[in-house]
Amino acid sequence: MEFSRLKLALTNLLPRDATEFFKYQVLVDHLRLEEACLIANSYINSPRPYSDTIAGLNEKFGQPHHVVLKRIAVVMDSPEIRRGDTAAFERFALHVQSLVGMLKTLGPDVEVELRCGSHVARLLTKLPPELRASFRRHMFHRPGSTHTLLDLAEWLKYELWCQGYDIPSNTRPQGSLGHKVERRHSRSAATVLHGTESSAENSYRKSAFCGTVNNMTWPCSLQDDHHTWKDLVEAVLCELHGAAGQDNPVTASDYQQAEMVIYQRIQNDYFPEELHHLKEGKPVRKSSRLLTLSPELDPKESGDKPQV
Repeated sequence: MEFSRLKLALTNLLPRDATEFFKYQVLVDHLRLEEACLIANSYINSPRPYSDTIAGLNEKFGQPHHVVLKRIAVVMDSPEIRRGDTAAFERFALHVQSLVGMLKTLGPDVEVELRCGSHVARLLTKLPPELRASFRRHMFHRPGSTHTLLDLAEWLKYELWCQGYDIPSNTRPQGSLGHKVERRHSRSAATVLHGTESSAENSYRKSAFCGTVNNMTWPCSLQDDHHTWKDLVEAVLCELHGAAGQDNPVTASDYQQAEMVIYQRIQNDYFPEELHHLKEGKPVRKSSRLLTLSPELDPKESGDKPQV
């Protein structure tokens, strides 16, 4: 099936006046199977590499009967449908309808597969008992006749319509999305049943530093407003190392140290309880915003404890 799609795409997209070698290179760039690549390599020195490669690939992967047998095997090996699993029933119906559509387009060579009653009997075993009974009721007006894949596909289409699968796809939950939503609800229910430690009185709900530098608990030399980040860094740098001069040059590491001091002071101001817990080796509440801000503890205050 993949080869048929590839051949159809190349036929419609490649320019009619393109050379054999150009089309051959485009074809080789889209081959993924090792067997297909080996077939293409065998015609690399041919005067008509593209046409010969397509013929070789068609003989290996494009024979209608081989394609049909592989497709039938995929549908026949599908898992059984559990009772009430409407999503699995829809997938099963679409697979059968796709198989029937392919058989109808391949002509009389595969007509025997389309009208094979054993295929229908085996596919019906995938359905729960009530759906098998529904199919027999649907075919009651034709007693004694062999049920074909055409009959099964027609009934599956009718059954899907009866179950309401004709509504727009954007208004009904998808299978994987439905499972995700269900798991999320179940997790929330467990929290309600078992309780939680956080409460409005005890949870840490404090403002975090968002980039605006105002007067905070700085030393006296930093009490004035600093309109830019550079002004604040320069002030802290002056506090740590004194005024810069020829005898006291400022290095890049000094600037990094000043910025780290600013971060530590901001965290100490906004997260005093959390940092106190960290210094004592206690866990921080999961609701604390400090967990997302990567705190740095003051080495002078934390002693030998590792940095967080």
